[in-house]
Amino acid sequence: MNRSTFFIAILYALTVIMLGIMGYQAGSVVSLVASLIIGIFILIFMFLALALKRNWPVFFALISVVAALSFFIYRFSVTKNFMPAVMAIFSALVAFLLTIWLASRKKI
Repeated sequence: MNRSTFFIAILYALTVIMLGIMGYQAGSVVSLVASLIIGIFILIFMFLALALKRNWPVFFALISVVAALSFFIYRFSVTKNFMPAVMAIFSALVAFLLTIWLASRKKI
């Protein structure tokens, strides 16, 4: 796994957790819980990939990103609030596409 993939995933996980905190401040406990779970899963999988020097945890981290994307699309469709749902959707798409692009360029 290259360092770029690792740092993008860590940055995304922290972004998801911060967006969950923003959602909680707006009154959504569900956003906080879901964001914490997804963010922690991504952190665990990326540190596993780094420690084990294997690629399979990156696959599970990408599944977590897709889960986050699905959750925030659902939250936006229910609440119609722009923040933090649209920011989370945008950041999930960026993290997913960058990780796929890096995986296609180099061995991760």
